[in-house]
Order: sequence, then C-alpha cells, then structure tokens
Amino acid sequence: MIAQFSLIALVILACRQVPQQGTGGGWLLACGLLLGAWTLANNRPHNFNIVPLPREGASICFDGPYDYIRHPMYSAVLLALLGVVIMTACPVSLLAWVALALVLDRKAAMEEKLLTEKHAEYAEYAQARKRFIPGIY
Repeated sequence: MIAQFSLIALVILACRQVPQQGTGGGWLLACGLLLGAWTLANNRPHNFNIVPLPREGASICFDGPYDYIRHPMYSAVLLALLGVVIMTACPVSLLAWVALALVLDRKAAMEEKLLTEKHAEYAEYAQARKRFIPGIY
C-alpha cells in the first residue's frame, strides 16, 4: 500500500515539469479519469479497499467497466498516470510508472486469489475477462 501511493506521488512529482500539451498524454489522462468515474458509478466506494482484502459484506461488481476488465480502477490509475508521464517526458516518472504497474499487478493477483476463495463465482468471471486491458492483459 505504501509502495503504491509513494509511486503515484513519484510519477506526478518526480521532475516538477509543467505538462506539455499536444503530446497525446492529455487524452490518456482524461480517459483514465473517465474510466475511474465510470468505475465509481458502478461500484460504490464502500466496496473498495486500499489493501487487497475483500471487505466484509462487500459484493462483487460485474457491471459497467467490470464487464470488460477485472480491475478497472487500477487501469484508470495507470492510464491517467501514463498520460502524466507522456506530458512531462520525465524518465524518473516513467520508471516510477513501470514500478507502479508491477505493484498493482501483484496486488491484483493477491486480490483475485482472495476473491476466488471467498466467492465461488469469481473464478468463472476472472476466466472470461482480462486483468487490466480488454482482450489483451
């Protein structure tokens, strides 16, 4: 958890550069923010947990962006921050983003294991959807 938020801060603050428009990064940032909003509209915050432990009494969401990928909020964060990386063209931010992607992938794997143990229907759901990128990964 500390690694996740530290890496997010590093992506954003590493080079202290003003984001450059016209790089395409703004579109990625906007798409990430929209995906995050869509995710929150379909899976209320009481279902989310910062640590990869399923919350007691939480339900599994299969609607909206969850119909396409298993972890749309992680995808939203990665997409938005990739936009920041592109707009700043900062090598330190890029390295922090890659590290964040690895941390979120590991966190997602742990969360999926726990969800499969707690909810029998999650295994079938997970087989039919990719983790972060529809049809790819």
